[in-house]
Amino acid sequence: MSTATKILILALDSVNLESLQPHLDGGRMPNLKGLMNGGVSGVLHSTIPAHTAAAWTTLSTGKSPGVHGVMNFRRFDPRAQQTRLNTTEDVPHKTVWQILDESGLHVGVVGQPQSYPARELKHGFAVTGFETPSTEAEFTWPKELKKEVLSRVPDFNFKSERIRDPGTGKDWTQWDDFSAGMDSLQDELENSHALNKYLATSRPWDVLFLYYQQTDPLFHKAWRWCDPATRGEDAARAARVDQFFARLDEMLGEILSLPHASGALVFGCSDHGHGPVHELVRVNGLLADLGFLKRGGLLTQATAALKRVAGQRLQKGFGIAVDWKSTRAYMPFEAIAGFIYFNRIGREPHGVVNEDASTLAREIVEALGKQKSPHSGRPLFDALMPLADAYPRHGAFDFPDVFALPARGINFVRKLSFGPAVEIPDENYKGTHRPEGFFVLHGAGVNAGKTAQASIADIAPTVLAALGKPVPHDMTGSVLTEFFTSGLVLTSGAASSFQAQGGADVYSDAEKALVEQRLADLGYVD
Repeated sequence: MSTATKILILALDSVNLESLQPHLDGGRMPNLKGLMNGGVSGVLHSTIPAHTAAAWTTLSTGKSPGVHGVMNFRRFDPRAQQTRLNTTEDVPHKTVWQILDESGLHVGVVGQPQSYPARELKHGFAVTGFETPSTEAEFTWPKELKKEVLSRVPDFNFKSERIRDPGTGKDWTQWDDFSAGMDSLQDELENSHALNKYLATSRPWDVLFLYYQQTDPLFHKAWRWCDPATRGEDAARAARVDQFFARLDEMLGEILSLPHASGALVFGCSDHGHGPVHELVRVNGLLADLGFLKRGGLLTQATAALKRVAGQRLQKGFGIAVDWKSTRAYMPFEAIAGFIYFNRIGREPHGVVNEDASTLAREIVEALGKQKSPHSGRPLFDALMPLADAYPRHGAFDFPDVFALPARGINFVRKLSFGPAVEIPDENYKGTHRPEGFFVLHGAGVNAGKTAQASIADIAPTVLAALGKPVPHDMTGSVLTEFFTSGLVLTSGAASSFQAQGGADVYSDAEKALVEQRLADLGYVD
């Protein structure tokens, strides 16, 4: 038995109950509050790591990052010691959109991160996410939709320059820069909504995913004036944030009031939450202090400096050179979590580790677990997990050997320095991800006024079950049967594998540089 004939998913990046509460209580978000009062809402637990690319890929596949392989916008090759951008060609699993499309339903997917290049939908349409290089790329399915989008929403773009450098500088403590940055985010919010509203009304759909990304860069750039604990310090900035959320709620109301949305089962959700940054932790610095990594000597540093002058890329992007012959573990990149790799013989170019991996993992977990902030005295890590603990089910990807999850208020930094490993940031107004996101489920047959918790991996199987479709047995999420008054009839389906081609050749060098700069502008990479 199916509960729904249509499903609308409203995706709000990075929001959590903490960030929404001032606006719900202040009457600025009546449409969202109405969904919550009439449905089930609460904490939506994110992925490991609590990262945009990992979490939205989990929403669309119903599988954990250990299964679909995406932890970040980038993936690391320990043999070549290089990262490259993830694409849909790297994910060997069907999305829920493909599964529904194959069943004959009309599906629309607008703006989902980590959806470039677009996958074919026989009965639907798609506009790819902000990891798309530019509007010159093929960013729609079908391809002819691109011309229509640019004609109907001429200001639509994937740019980020105004967020990076909104006014005369980059300091959001300066009113002119803050105001210009908010203007930019508001403009981009209007562009996103114009596209979402147009496609929601101009094309048939049974299932529609609409994405609003601008909340995430707002929190990254200006969390202090969004945080209920500190927003009262500056009434003018808090008022601008209030205006932003009031307009966002108006947009949600406009979508919900569309004739075609009438009677739809509505999922509102985020990929993760947000919180303040109090300290910066250079994980490689800790590994060096603990003897797992060794900084290069004067000769090594001088050689690295000459390579920089000659235009060659510095080893691993660590900021200073590393003595690899004396290094057992290192963190080549981070994405909210710290990804620690062992310098293995036969894998890394200068590998030295030939010992039992579980022994070294325990040693690192124990040593890092004892580290506390010299400023607050609190532990630096919320959890430290070997691969098998982080992802009990995992594919043959180049995953880290140890996952390091930061304590609240901690932001990890990849680059080494000769200074302390733990620092107080100069900018006390920025935010970082937390694993507790937000969800609301509203519609006929849903328990009204209930508060609950769920996982982002649960959304895809629940969408399938609510539509009366079989749920692939290899999905790691669960169907949220308890959220419905009459329950759902569950049918197990075949595995949802997909023949991915590998994404190494999707981006040109110029496109890669453009996208990586955008990710840095938006606060996703250091």
